[in-house]
Amino acid sequence: MRSKLLLLSFPFLCLIIFNCSAPDTPEVEENVTVDADFSESVDKNNIVVGDTIILDLVIGGGCFTDSLYASFIDSSFSIQIDSPSGKWFDTLHSALICSEPGRHYYFCSLFCNDREIVDSIKIDIIGKEPHCDLISEDMKVNVDDPASPTISATGSEPLRFYWYKGEKLVSDDIKSKSFYISRTSPSDEGRYFCVVENEWGTDTSTTLSLDINEPPSVKTPEHFECNEGEKATVTMNISDPDGDSLFPLSTNVDELSEYIESFSCLIENDTLSISFLTIQHPRHSDYSFSFEAVISDGALSDTITIPVTVHDKNIAPKWNSPAIDTIISHGSGFTLDLSPLLSETDDDAVEYTLLDGLPLHDYLSSSCYFLRPSYSVAGGYSIYIAATDNFNDTDTLIINLTIRGLTEETDTD
Repeated sequence: MRSKLLLLSFPFLCLIIFNCSAPDTPEVEENVTVDADFSESVDKNNIVVGDTIILDLVIGGGCFTDSLYASFIDSSFSIQIDSPSGKWFDTLHSALICSEPGRHYYFCSLFCNDREIVDSIKIDIIGKEPHCDLISEDMKVNVDDPASPTISATGSEPLRFYWYKGEKLVSDDIKSKSFYISRTSPSDEGRYFCVVENEWGTDTSTTLSLDINEPPSVKTPEHFECNEGEKATVTMNISDPDGDSLFPLSTNVDELSEYIESFSCLIENDTLSISFLTIQHPRHSDYSFSFEAVISDGALSDTITIPVTVHDKNIAPKWNSPAIDTIISHGSGFTLDLSPLLSETDDDAVEYTLLDGLPLHDYLSSSCYFLRPSYSVAGGYSIYIAATDNFNDTDTLIINLTIRGLTEETDTD
């Protein structure tokens, strides 16, 4: 008697035993042999990891026994099928999942009435080709922050990962699904993708863009000077390497209320303009402060500091009356105290200068003007006296002087 064992792959594998004994005779003859083979419709080369192999053990004519069981054994698993006692059997089923690639030997053992029939078959299981998808989307990170483009990948192990920036291979860890940059710099900006390989194929991910956000840059003056009580404007060149819109995030103007008022900060095109009105102080001296502002692109910022010196605003000396008319007689003296005639609001020191007068006969001493004309100087004269403070601001007094001679005095009498 000849029996045949047939093993089919997914959608099913069959192990078939043809038993020519009478149906009511459940014994297996001693000379039974078993053959194992794939049916013609099964392609051994297309069994892939994850496929399910259905093993059907068909017993020709059935079998009634208390000791029938079959084993399907692989190098990595074993499934035992036991028959309940005292029943007829013509088919036993088992499903095996191909979990590992490589060459596998499947063993079939049939025990019937204390007799064992064993056969095996070789199956080559193909590993799954890799497939990868980007988990990360296009990303923008601040300079010096970390970045980690990442993919998800499936396929039979071992998988190897190769990260590229443009056409250049940049990764040295072929076991990592992520390309980790611990501290980004502007040179890391670009487009990245990953190639995944295993023994059975390759797959390439789509690309992602990595943008590195750099902080804005402001070119500040080393020092700024202005006058007290006047409106001042500081202008600076401002730029952002990424072309981001910039805005003033904060200033220390609240700390400067003693010095300035009417503050404004404006960014237009590539220029930052800071305007303010300095406050007039009675201290009569220069004063200084530092202006600070934080300029931001929404993520990164640059802090600027501008030292400012405010010069005391000088109020020029001013004569109460620009001209004085005076008549004196020849030979008589003329003295004029200039101080009461001059206003010096900020109490600066004043120097008086005789710009034009009567040579040898008039002079200044401190803040007094002196004149003693002789007989020969009768007539009308204009005398100019300049008052100059220590900021070189000047105001000039004109003395219109008439000197009477002897004849004029007699006629008058």
